[in-house]
Amino acid sequence: EAAPDKYQSYMRSIMRSTAEENGRDPRIAEGMVDQNIVIDSVKQAGKVITFTTSEAIENGYCEGKVDSIEEILKKNNVTNYEIEIFRLGNTEKIISIFLNAFISGILILIIIGGIYFELQTPGVGFPLLYWKNHKAESVCVGSCGIAGATALVGKRLHHSHH
Repeated sequence: EAAPDKYQSYMRSIMRSTAEENGRDPRIAEGMVDQNIVIDSVKQAGKVITFTTSEAIENGYCEGKVDSIEEILKKNNVTNYEIEIFRLGNTEKIISIFLNAFISGILILIIIGGIYFELQTPGVGFPLLYWKNHKAESVCVGSCGIAGATALVGKRLHHSHH
């Protein structure tokens, strides 16, 4: 869906002035924003201009095609340079896993599920760790919530000092 005419007019003027500053055809620049402009052999009405690399070179909207950083530097006569290649460390790799939209979505669902489960049955998550050896204390924690958990921890500390 096209932007309202007010915004299109502004973008056309920006594109036109940028093209003029860089010695490019301003009509083509406008055609990249306005679908109503017709340019012979380049664009028909109803479409905005989008160029492939070779079309952009052909129409003066690209100065060339390069396949590497070295080619760009050579093409622009840059001779004194040092290329530093950044590689992710292990910490960044781990963080990037959690920043993945799919993984973070799954984690958020698990968190929301955990909150829901805790609200439905308060205190059940904690005592499951002690269920194996201390069934009676677990029941207390399950029914008493935080107060029971505090009592259980206090009892453990008291027994470990004797």
